[in-house]
Amino acid sequence: MKKKSQIEMDIHHKILLDTIKDIVYFKDAQGRNLAVNKAFEELASLKEGDIIGKTDEQIFPPDLAKCCSISDKEVFRTGRTLRSEEACIGKDGKRMFFDTIKSPVYDEHRNIIGLVGVSHDITEYRQTLEDLQLFKNIINQTNDAVVIVDPGTSHFIYVNDKYCSNLGYTRKEMFNMKVTDIEAILPDNFSWNKHVNEVREKGYMLLEGLHKRKDGTTFPVWVNVKFLNIMENNYMVGIVRDITDLKKMQDEMQKLNKKNELQMKQKLDSIGILAGGIAHDFNNILTVILGNIFLSKMYLSKKNLSSEDEVLKKLTQSEDACMQAKELTGMLITFARGGEPVKELIAMSGILKETVSLVIPSDSEITCEFAITDNLYPVKADSLQIKQVVRSLVINAIEAMPNGGIIKVMAENITASKNDNLPIKEGKYLKVSISDNGIGISEENISKIFDPYFSTKDRGAQKGMGLGLSICYSIINRHEGLITVDSKAGVGTTFHFYLPANLE
Repeated sequence: MKKKSQIEMDIHHKILLDTIKDIVYFKDAQGRNLAVNKAFEELASLKEGDIIGKTDEQIFPPDLAKCCSISDKEVFRTGRTLRSEEACIGKDGKRMFFDTIKSPVYDEHRNIIGLVGVSHDITEYRQTLEDLQLFKNIINQTNDAVVIVDPGTSHFIYVNDKYCSNLGYTRKEMFNMKVTDIEAILPDNFSWNKHVNEVREKGYMLLEGLHKRKDGTTFPVWVNVKFLNIMENNYMVGIVRDITDLKKMQDEMQKLNKKNELQMKQKLDSIGILAGGIAHDFNNILTVILGNIFLSKMYLSKKNLSSEDEVLKKLTQSEDACMQAKELTGMLITFARGGEPVKELIAMSGILKETVSLVIPSDSEITCEFAITDNLYPVKADSLQIKQVVRSLVINAIEAMPNGGIIKVMAENITASKNDNLPIKEGKYLKVSISDNGIGISEENISKIFDPYFSTKDRGAQKGMGLGLSICYSIINRHEGLITVDSKAGVGTTFHFYLPANLE
């Protein structure tokens, strides 16, 4: 029989083993389990009494039992401690992984009588490694460069393959470099700490810069940088996109826009010279015709003819037609070189509201919505000519909605830059947009909408003269501004015009 002290020691050993979270077990030379702890019981889903004296083949699934048997035999064969990774299917049906250490147990004659094993559950650790590897693979497959920087030193902590290939450095070289080493242009007063604080306060920043390759060449980039705090550690994470192709495309578009703008200006100038000459000559002829009509009506009035007299009615109709013709000559003169603007500071908000209210009939099915920014930039412009532009665009919108609709008039302050891809100088502008939800303009006609005498309306109609938008173009062009159009057939049209701000 065991002595009391031996029994107490065995109880203490059992309590000690059961408090260990890792799986602990002792096997004899035949692979039978002689002692196990609580963690082992939970893994096997068996009580200690059902485990003791049995081999792993008798208590575990075949794949786990086979894995355990292989490592057991290796320990018995070599007589050395063995560390290995074992896997099994858990009670929930999910795969489990263990880091296992097995050591031989000797008797007093140095004969191996069994082994003791400790298995540490590394399933969560393996999942973390797998997630990390997946994350790295995904990051390395992206078309954008991804970097992680130490905010305190500005050294690179992590760079993906794309960033290395973009810059021509190896990953090892990058880890010995700082952000400032690859920036091609830095302001004289640049401060890394100030930059970090700004990103920290805002949370993230979108930047455009120029990065320098190992061979000294440079390329333009967009950088989306975010400040992160993870487990009390600070990081700057950046997504860096090479925008070389985008810049080339923007430059080509800008050159094309400037070329089209020049061609349009030359076309309008040529037609303007001709139109101006014809307009002045035609105006002189109209003056003579109107004078003769006036004298004829005076002569007939002395005959005491009724106002319903057919001759007087015909003369009045001819007089009205001549006045409309004079209005056309006025438009032609504005279109021609003689219509240079007389500029003064104007209040665009008032001009928009006044002109729109005069153009839209009170009993019309057309309504107007205004969205005008407070404190619009002041502009120097010819108020009469700008009213003519607004009037033409609103009339155009009305005619596009024969069954009624909504005209939206917007005015806002903008700052034009190269990125806007607009054929105007960089700077501050007042932008006016006039939208309708009418029939729209087809794609094949949109490029010709500002051409003189181009019209989608009936040529026989009086309103189909086709000069309105050309004159708008000419007026805005002479104000050193820009007029553009966005339209989709069946959806609607929006005209935008830009006038340079006068902030002096």
